[in-house]
Amino acid sequence: MIVRIHRHLLPVLASLRQPRLHPDHGRRCTWILDGTLIPAHDQHRAAISKNYRRSINLQVVTRRCDRTIIAAGAARPGNRNDIIAVRAQPELLATPPRQILADGAYQSLPGVTTPARGAGAKIIRDHTRQLHRRHRATVEHVLARLKDWQIMHQIRRRGTTIDHAISAVIAIYNHRIEHLRLNS
Repeated sequence: MIVRIHRHLLPVLASLRQPRLHPDHGRRCTWILDGTLIPAHDQHRAAISKNYRRSINLQVVTRRCDRTIIAAGAARPGNRNDIIAVRAQPELLATPPRQILADGAYQSLPGVTTPARGAGAKIIRDHTRQLHRRHRATVEHVLARLKDWQIMHQIRRRGTTIDHAISAVIAIYNHRIEHLRLNS
């Protein structure tokens, strides 16, 4: 009985994923792109990765000013590099604001700001790098909050229901963030 209810409600919750964007938020806020590995059991979608036996690679775009998740990509195999996962999903960066921050893994992605590199392709350690890291810490906190959910500890779903489960968690997370913002 519970499985049928869960199977019915998961796509409904996943459809609520889109956050309410205010007209000026895209211009004022910095967006941050990052990926994370989530352990999964589905052998068709997951792959053996460096951290887990089988995992999926989830790419997330977060708004820095209020920690709302703007977009999340479909689950990709966990052995793919972050930039390969993003290039396979151009809808993640479809309507970018004036700045998207990312770590060094997204170095050749157009429209994304990564840490500055000097001679020998080494990252220049200066004040702008410190600011970049401080801004990027927001998405790391968001990813940590997403992984707090029990369903994200070990995804035991199959096929497209993996994406539905992730979308449902993101919808609930965004709703909670908005509720906290309105009641504070």
